Amino acid sequence: MISKGLKCLFLAFIFVTAALSAFSQDDDSDKPPVKKSRKGFHMGLGMGAYFANSTTANLYGGYGFDIYGNKNTTFASSAMNQMINIEYGGGQPGYPSGYPDRISPLLNLNRSDWSFDTTDMPSKMKYNIAYMLGVQFNYCFDEKNAVILNVNACQLTISGDFELNINTPIIGSTLPGYTQFQTCPILGQEERLSFQPGFQRMLGDNPQFCFFIEGGPIMTFAKFQKNQIIINGAAGNGNLTIDLLTYYNNIGYVTQAARNMTGIGFGAFAGLGINMDLNQKWTMQFLYNPSYERINLGQNAPLSFQQEIVIRGVYNL
Repeated sequence: MISKGLKCLFLAFIFVTAALSAFSQDDDSDKPPVKKSRKGFHMGLGMGAYFANSTTANLYGGYGFDIYGNKNTTFASSAMNQMINIEYGGGQPGYPSGYPDRISPLLNLNRSDWSFDTTDMPSKMKYNIAYMLGVQFNYCFDEKNAVILNVNACQLTISGDFELNINTPIIGSTLPGYTQFQTCPILGQEERLSFQPGFQRMLGDNPQFCFFIEGGPIMTFAKFQKNQIIINGAAGNGNLTIDLLTYYNNIGYVTQAARNMTGIGFGAFAGLGINMDLNQKWTMQFLYNPSYERINLGQNAPLSFQQEIVIRGVYNL
């Protein structure tokens, strides 16, 4: 649902940007500018950068979830152990699982030449900076005060690393305690859709070019969309992408799949920006918009700060 909303917002942003250009070109530059009242309805479309707090990034750290949406708490029950050591690694050396070993041929190694244990799990997961698209509806009571509704959507990616221990003989001298390992990526994907009803006020005596503030409550829908690991193969062997959300038996049938995790969290948002009137119909706004809210994924998600930097075009309806 959020993916479709993000695409619609993107198409709407392109449409309004084109309209802004057309309206600007239609302005008659020979006529003196006429100040028009700000009172009334306005609609704005914006885009910018979204900086997610890392608090919930550890949900994508490879432990996985059971069919009820509860995070696995031990390495033995973790999705990465299940996938790497059992389903794709063929079991531990001397203890075959009945699954074919697809990892050893990829690495050009024997099964006894590599291992994966709890010390190799990802140590730190982080959200990457995301693109954000949004729409605003507002009604101005006068030149300075308005009620607003912001609707923002973004798709987040999460990244980290894990290791495979390589147990082949080391050629040459090494430092004491040296071990060989191969670093591989772990990835996640998450979608967020937020609603921000609130109040906006222009500051100063010149609303045509001024600072403004806005704020109010926020409600955010979040969806845990994807969690994968990638085993980097030896030269010429390509890579192996493994889904951590679904378990298969040795003949390819699904035996367990994590519940589709979604959540709704609440908090508050604020904003500080610069307002510039381009003409009688169009206004450009640059905005810093932090929020303090609960991203309600996983268990006992805490309140945390999220941040946005937005450029917004507003049309006077």
